[in-house]
Amino acid sequence: CQGLLYAKGPWVLHCLRSEVGDEMFYTLLRSFIRSFDGKPARTEDLLGLLNFITKKDYRPWFDKYVYGPETPQLISK
Repeated sequence: CQGLLYAKGPWVLHCLRSEVGDEMFYTLLRSFIRSFDGKPARTEDLLGLLNFITKKDYRPWFDKYVYGPETPQLISK
């Protein structure tokens, strides 16, 4: 159980990167750091920025994999 707790976050981010592609993912990270440098940030902030950058609603994906018990599968390209 402890392994899932600590491993799920990095795995979800890795799968999100696979989902949106490297360029979009790194744009998201740079924007997130610029927007929240030295400020508190929530998962909802990351989701909002992701939706804005990708022009797609990732709420269902986050509900399923971030907030829910499921673990995403890596998309191989």
